[in-house]
Amino acid sequence: RIEVNPKKRNPADFALWKARKDGEPGWHSPWGWGRPGWHIECSTMAMKYLGETFDIHMGGKDLIFPHHENEIAQAEALTDKPFVRYWLHNEWLTVNGQKMSKSLGNFITVRDALKMYSPQVLRFFLISAHYRSPLDFNSESIGAAKANVEKILGAIERLLSMAERDEKGPEEEALLSQVLEAKRKFEEAMDDDFNTPLAIAAVFEIIKAINTYMSQNNIIEKSTKKKVYETIRIFVEDVLGIKIRVEGWRETEKQMAIVKGLMDLILEVRQEMRKRKEWKISDEIRDKLQKMGFIIEDTPKETRWRLKESD
Repeated sequence: RIEVNPKKRNPADFALWKARKDGEPGWHSPWGWGRPGWHIECSTMAMKYLGETFDIHMGGKDLIFPHHENEIAQAEALTDKPFVRYWLHNEWLTVNGQKMSKSLGNFITVRDALKMYSPQVLRFFLISAHYRSPLDFNSESIGAAKANVEKILGAIERLLSMAERDEKGPEEEALLSQVLEAKRKFEEAMDDDFNTPLAIAAVFEIIKAINTYMSQNNIIEKSTKKKVYETIRIFVEDVLGIKIRVEGWRETEKQMAIVKGLMDLILEVRQEMRKRKEWKISDEIRDKLQKMGFIIEDTPKETRWRLKESD
């Protein structure tokens, strides 16, 4: 429990306006030269651009109290209307089991991550856990995301390459029935507080149905092919946000894998030079890599690398 500030008239009070400190921006007001408090500035921006009542407000779980409670209190006291209809509070992203922070040297920006992994893989990774569940960024989880994206795109590739026929048979009817059932499960999952892991499971039911059909048939009726593809495209691309760019994705992933492999090899050689106390060669490798756009960080346990952010 937080100790009550004796200067408060009521324990639930919070600051709407704060006195200006040296080096801070400030404005004249009936209460003196100062600035808005943290909570009031968020309510003000939200109501200016979204209206007095809006549908969805998101934020980390650590902001539920006091920030979001205070936003509600001041906004509804002003307008006498509901401030937000739905609140979505997400869990934290950890890195190798630790909270992400610059002091630990495990901080990674989205821009950096996109230089190492494709947008499809990152997107799949981020929705592989429910937004209210913790998610750990590590090589195993990213590897699993990559493998799953490969399965999805591979099945779509093979489906689109199948020869077509005009007549629909019982095989197509069975496939469409499975797709329809998966569609029901997908929509049910997304309606259940954006349960993306269950939605992904429904997508893989379609992938399994496609693979089973293709293992038993080498041709597919035109409208069935179109219906199956459009269903999975809407789920994967429009709803989950994983762009289906089959050819470009494979090329990008291949290039990223080559860069990572080369960098790991170079740093292994550099580490060997450091063990031999060949400091000049070690420093030259580091300096040349930095000129090429790589940031090299030596820690007590290991050497890490990442790409510089673009200007």
